[in-house]
Amino acid sequence: MTELTEAHFELHDANKDRRNQYRIADKLERRIATLEKSLASANTLIGKMQQRLDVLVSATEEWSNL
Repeated sequence: MTELTEAHFELHDANKDRRNQYRIADKLERRIATLEKSLASANTLIGKMQQRLDVLVSATEEWSNL
């Protein structure tokens, strides 16, 4: 039977740490991608709202000039 030495446990711990770091990095990358999509969507909505506001302001100015 193989003898489990200190080097074995150190290697096991290093591999475990590497896997955990990969999982954390992967999760953060996915969260960043989600945030980027959300910001793009919010930016699109704000642009549409600004266009509608501009139309309302110009219509109000036209009515006030009558």
